[in-house]
Amino acid sequence: ARYWAGLGIKTAYLDFDERANPQLTMPASCRGIEEYLDGQAAWESVLFTHENVACFKLTARSGNLPERLHGRAMTRLLTTMRTNYACVIIDTPAFLESRSSEQIALLAGNSVWIIDAKHTMRRTVNLAFDSLDRAGIRPIGIVLNFAAPERAAGGKA
Repeated sequence: ARYWAGLGIKTAYLDFDERANPQLTMPASCRGIEEYLDGQAAWESVLFTHENVACFKLTARSGNLPERLHGRAMTRLLTTMRTNYACVIIDTPAFLESRSSEQIALLAGNSVWIIDAKHTMRRTVNLAFDSLDRAGIRPIGIVLNFAAPERAAGGKA
């Protein structure tokens, strides 16, 4: 998101993972996106800016997030994002950890799958690809994150 914003492209970042994001500093006064989706918070109270990126963060996972994703507030949120920002990046929990990740990927239209090379087993990748395929989600790209340089250069694994 910072890369696109640095190029002067109006960028928004929606973080649907309630875990802390070490790259993102959310003001204490800011409310979570889940409150906006529930109708308990206004747009201005969930929006914050970090390094020229408009940010929205899920602060608590509750059992009804999948239901919220089908509501009018989510449709309004995505319509507003697509209208007001040239680049919208949506971050979700790991695909196999949260059923809401699949729903969000379907709503997003296009997805790039990011694999943590240090902590993700091949079997997990295969299971996730099978789930993506069954859901009709075809990633437009895959990023192998945190790959060891010696492995990428053909060194021993």
